[in-house]
Amino acid sequence: MGGESLAEILSELGRDSRPPPPRGDDDNGIRQFSAPFFARKLEALGATTLLRLADAGYDRAPFEEHGVAVRDLDFHGMSTPPAYTAVQFLLACDEAPGGAVALQCRSGLGRSATLAGLWLMREHRFSAREAIAWLRVMKPGSVLGEQQHYLEDMQVPPGRCAPFCWSDWIMPSP
Repeated sequence: MGGESLAEILSELGRDSRPPPPRGDDDNGIRQFSAPFFARKLEALGATTLLRLADAGYDRAPFEEHGVAVRDLDFHGMSTPPAYTAVQFLLACDEAPGGAVALQCRSGLGRSATLAGLWLMREHRFSAREAIAWLRVMKPGSVLGEQQHYLEDMQVPPGRCAPFCWSDWIMPSP
């Protein structure tokens, strides 16, 4: 540090040789993150499957380029999943390489949370109330109205198999 001015030292402190982190696209002051941005994030988190639960307004190619398989299981927002969709969701979770699955719906409060609740009930033997409570801690406002009743209806007494693991529940797509 011999002979450098204070201004030179301070200017060096602010320099960083690393590239800046990826930023979302700005659209009229609203942060709009692109599909490639999220594809990189999911890959970094180890997700191998993306389940799109809402009308997809983006291309699947960036995700697939990053090793994330994309499946569409669309069902109406603010509703409960049809039996076929619930079974397809659980099968997709079972078949995901590495087991990491990302869920995407419009707001992440209803469809995604309801299916995540089913998974918690099946995989970790949560009661419906435990699953709903955990989801609401993680994302306040999750599992809305009839979705809450749906999870309670899917709960079975201890020692009995839940309906979503019965083989006769798997039916052809409507």
